[in-house]
Amino acid sequence: MKSKLIILSLLFTSSTSSAAVCLMPNAEKLPFNTGFAVSQTVANEETQDNDIANTIYAARNEWNNKTAAASRIGNWNGTITSSDCPSVSNTFQIGAMAFTGSNCATITGTYDAEEAGNVIAFVDYYESNCVNCGTKSITLNLDHGFTLDPDTYPGLHDIQSVLAHEFGHVLGIGHQVDGICTDTAKSCSVDGDVNTMASGSAKGEKCKRTLESDDKQSANYLYIP
Repeated sequence: MKSKLIILSLLFTSSTSSAAVCLMPNAEKLPFNTGFAVSQTVANEETQDNDIANTIYAARNEWNNKTAAASRIGNWNGTITSSDCPSVSNTFQIGAMAFTGSNCATITGTYDAEEAGNVIAFVDYYESNCVNCGTKSITLNLDHGFTLDPDTYPGLHDIQSVLAHEFGHVLGIGHQVDGICTDTAKSCSVDGDVNTMASGSAKGEKCKRTLESDDKQSANYLYIP
């Protein structure tokens, strides 16, 4: 079975938003300068000269620098959490764990065993999913391979691309293709102009590092006063 870049909105993405504007159901504005922590697992990940903090900031800055959501996602507050499970830290963090066999209530309360294996990353967006859910934390699924250097390792998922996509969900943006809200999206290997919030099964999807017009329009729709 092909892996899919499916996040929480696999289950909850709205199909009723207006054309070119796709938001998570009941999307709310992230407060200004919302800081985040990283897990020890993520903090330990470095590849050559590209450290994980710079990769995180590069993914975040696509939204900060190009949309009305500027300054909503703040800086890493220096905290390194001991757990990768969002429900344990109860704070906005970026972590990584193997979803299959996980005993994290945030994961098991959201996905069944088959879904957990297919998901590449997850945003803990909804408080209604489980106890202590709703932290908006990002968790990478270590059942899949990731890299900070997709040019050297094209068979792995590009962390910056995945994080750019996940930060969109953190901000309240849903999946979209050609202005249509959807859970089935084109992949970059098929359409190089695909927007960041389109999901797909291709790996090393560098085109998702940057925002396209639909991504910007959705963010501006939610965040322009």
